[in-house]
Amino acid sequence: MSKADYCIIPVVYTRQSVQHHEDMRQWLVENVDPECYDAEDWRAVDHNWRQRRIWFSHEQDAVMFALRWS
Repeated sequence: MSKADYCIIPVVYTRQSVQHHEDMRQWLVENVDPECYDAEDWRAVDHNWRQRRIWFSHEQDAVMFALRWS
């Protein structure tokens, strides 16, 4: 089973800068179980290269992420 099978809650993340992106990745590592999100699919959202979707398996993690980073 791949993460795409159970990480089905999308949250759009807008990259502000390199440091912002690194801070977001560190926050994910510290706050969300790596098996509960999929941040590997970095296709642009609606052709906007700064926006990407991160997929979560738990609504609580998705909401925490959205409140902090969206």
